Amino acid sequence: MLIKPAVAGIAILVGKIWEYINDPLIDRISDRARTKWGRRRPFLLFGAIPFALAFIMMWYKPPFSSSVGLTLYYAVAYVVFLCVMAGIGVGAAHVLPWSILPDAIEWDEYQTGGIPVKRLRVRLLRACWCFLNIGGAA
Repeated sequence: MLIKPAVAGIAILVGKIWEYINDPLIDRISDRARTKWGRRRPFLLFGAIPFALAFIMMWYKPPFSSSVGLTLYYAVAYVVFLCVMAGIGVGAAHVLPWSILPDAIEWDEYQTGGIPVKRLRVRLLRACWCFLNIGGAA
């Protein structure tokens, strides 16, 4: 049995409401963390395995076939995935290494500003490449 799109939307809504609550909490925990490895590194390092498991959980189809059961499973899987994403710092920005880490690295302003500029250049080149290659492989 499949999940109706409207019901799937409710599962996503539950996850997004949880993310609205969870992200500020995780951000506060991350900002106040003081470890010998720094503030962000433990979340990135120790969050890798839970992130992989939560990602697998998102794409796994459980053995039960009821629409309600599938909806509940995917709502929980999505909430777990968002919690782990927030925990490793990918929360609201979804691009942690490029958006937050330049501020956390203690370089001068010229070096810190160069990271986002390089990222934008790569994105522009990828977009141009995709645009020029549309239909080229057919």
